[in-house]
Amino acid sequence: MSDWSLILSILLPLLGQVVRSSRTQACMMLVGVDDTVVKLFDNDEKLIKTKVAKYVEKLNEIYESSILEYPPNDNIYFQIKELRILRNFLPGCENKAVVLNEFS
Repeated sequence: MSDWSLILSILLPLLGQVVRSSRTQACMMLVGVDDTVVKLFDNDEKLIKTKVAKYVEKLNEIYESSILEYPPNDNIYFQIKELRILRNFLPGCENKAVVLNEFS
């Protein structure tokens, strides 16, 4: 690997962070994690928080290079405001309206 390749491999990810940090309008998100996800990560809440943060980071990457790339939306980004662990949350419920009402 040449010196320039090494330098670019270090700087390009940092440049992405600088561009993202220039965004000023956070779309605050409430993220609900139910028992299914908790079990998937062996009840490790720290791991769940890390994974959710990575998912939101990827979400920002996708949207910042598409519908949030140009004005008037080029200052918007997604940020986690609250992460709720939902224990025994509406077991067996398939009515999406009921689920949405729980978060409004």
